[in-house]
Amino acid sequence: MNRGMMAYYLRRLSGLKYTDITQRLRLWRFHRWHRRRLQAAKTDDVLSRFFPGEQAAFRQLSTAAGVRAVGPIAAPGWLGDDAFWDEFCASYPPETAQIIAQADAIRSGRLTLFGWKDIEAAPPISWSDVLDPDHPGLEWPKDHYAAIDFFRHPEFAHVDVKWCWELNRFQHLLPLAAAWRITRDESYAWTAREHIESWMAQVQYPLGIQWSSNLEVALRMLAWARCHVMCAGSASWDDEFLLKFVPCLYAHVCHVEHELTIHHTPGNHLLGEVCSLMQICSLYNGLPRTRQRLARAARIIERLLPKLILEDGVYAEQSTGYLKFVLEFLVTTLHVMDSAGLVFSRQTFKRLTAAANYLCSLAPDLRGVPIIGDCDSGSAVGWRLTDFWDYSALVKAFWGLAPESFPPRVGGGFPAESFLMAGINGREGYVSKLAGLENRETSMNQPAAFHEFPVGGYQVSADSRLHLILDGGPLGIAPGYGHGHLDALSFILTVDGRPFLVDPGAMRYNGAPIWRDYFRGASAHNTVRVEGTEPARPIATFLWSNPVDARLGASRSGDGWRLLRATQKTKAVVHTRSIVHWYGRGVLVGDEIQGTGGRVVEWHLHFHPDWLVVQQAAGRFTAYHEDLAMDIFFYGFDAADFRAYTGSLDPIAGWYSSAYGRLESCTSLKIRVHATFPLRTLIAVHFPQRFLRIPPELAECFGDWENVPR
Repeated sequence: MNRGMMAYYLRRLSGLKYTDITQRLRLWRFHRWHRRRLQAAKTDDVLSRFFPGEQAAFRQLSTAAGVRAVGPIAAPGWLGDDAFWDEFCASYPPETAQIIAQADAIRSGRLTLFGWKDIEAAPPISWSDVLDPDHPGLEWPKDHYAAIDFFRHPEFAHVDVKWCWELNRFQHLLPLAAAWRITRDESYAWTAREHIESWMAQVQYPLGIQWSSNLEVALRMLAWARCHVMCAGSASWDDEFLLKFVPCLYAHVCHVEHELTIHHTPGNHLLGEVCSLMQICSLYNGLPRTRQRLARAARIIERLLPKLILEDGVYAEQSTGYLKFVLEFLVTTLHVMDSAGLVFSRQTFKRLTAAANYLCSLAPDLRGVPIIGDCDSGSAVGWRLTDFWDYSALVKAFWGLAPESFPPRVGGGFPAESFLMAGINGREGYVSKLAGLENRETSMNQPAAFHEFPVGGYQVSADSRLHLILDGGPLGIAPGYGHGHLDALSFILTVDGRPFLVDPGAMRYNGAPIWRDYFRGASAHNTVRVEGTEPARPIATFLWSNPVDARLGASRSGDGWRLLRATQKTKAVVHTRSIVHWYGRGVLVGDEIQGTGGRVVEWHLHFHPDWLVVQQAAGRFTAYHEDLAMDIFFYGFDAADFRAYTGSLDPIAGWYSSAYGRLESCTSLKIRVHATFPLRTLIAVHFPQRFLRIPPELAECFGDWENVPR
């Protein structure tokens, strides 16, 4: 065992709680009992055999009357209401056509995973297939779910379980069910039924990768339930089918409840599990113990949320992708809770509002939220009518459902996906809150706006043309910091609404570790890497050896400029980055590295794939995108080695990933210097002929540049 792993185990042990230990012991005993029952199980009544105390519930669900009695509730103005779909078709004709087109593709055997990868899924679908083109026909083992190591396939270590899990989330059922509601064409509802029946015939509880992650079970449960709400009344979803479907759905409920990951580090998994449980119990209020389950889920949400969404709204796992995932769970839970007469606490609403405001600062129109940290392109809702990084529908759905004291930060219409999440009542709530605010100028509409998030560790400065984000925050949630990246002191720059200098994403978690290590490492971010002094080392797919010591500095402003500042300390060096944002002109990025002796220092800059980067001279580059151009000048980089990479495999560099598993080539600059400390450098990024200067008031931040070649 290496030192990093030992340090992690010590951190984990020091934070253990009584419930962590008791839940692990309870699950160990439960899985052991499962295996014994598995050996003795008969083909009939197999589900009830694996859930002690639930025999009466499964007996109830063995009759048509019992199945009809449990639900689901057809809440007025939502998915099970004809008036909702009439309003949807009238208000959103393009999205109506889009849903029907998606359903037609699925009906003909074509599915899209992670919003981009098309696969053939004509019957019979293999629900355990690894979906790896290098290993056609290979399946995950059908062992007891607790015995499957989903990080490593037993035959091929580099197979990625996420592809199989994404298929088994069944979110492709939503367009099928919606298309039946819109057209009343029974073939859509029948196709949804066929997929579920095929799955139930192949996946026998408790065997298979489909049960190995409790969050995956919860997401499948939600998709099935929403499909049931929409297909209620379809001739295809008759008693014969429901007598198989509803007991299997209830087995999902029992499994999620038994396997709640309360013994894990707080994160999006537990929150997703309890939100799913809450939604199912609200929709199927005839199921046993719904009140107890609702009460327990509500307690966990209220206790967990302050650990996940910090007081300033930043997501504690340091990921904008997972913030969306968590908010989708919470907003849809808020909607069904309202139908069930339940509410979140005011403190929870304050955290949700802070998160919405944080997202507004990252992307004022919410349509191009930048990638920060890990992202698996996962959706807790499943409607994929817009680009993944368009958060406008999600945030507006929240504003529509939130109490009157939480007004929207931006205006505009109520998107189709907002309507699908929040229903007619959500849209009415949004419109009523927006009334009277249309002429109110929010802070994000001002010529120059500044937002600071001291707990999460971000400073944001924006004007009418430039949008700048500086990261000076922690690595993530202790003890493993699982979804964090080594992005301290990196910055993200958007020009005229177009991503320019970017965080390249995460690409994938499993498979060849070289990709995972690259995308979460310092060299894949717009920051500085001092060789031999990395602030943390990756020790497993979701583990880091130690936290990082990074913090924001004091911001200042003057005539036409704003200073953003952050510092990171390692054992050998102290790196301070000072960025001057000249409104409407560009940015100056000053780096000061204090230490002893000398080391190799690397600067990394990553350009969005839409930009073409051309070297004009030593230390000078120009980036072009359609009618835009930006100049980049490097000062103080004596005897530097400038290299541009585009889609390079040796070394891995020049890659961008906007969705899970997707790779696009981009331009990445690496500037390598054999430096003696202390060291000062300056990078100027600006519009052509809009030269920048160091404000005299900031001389102490940038030092004396008299000897710097210009």
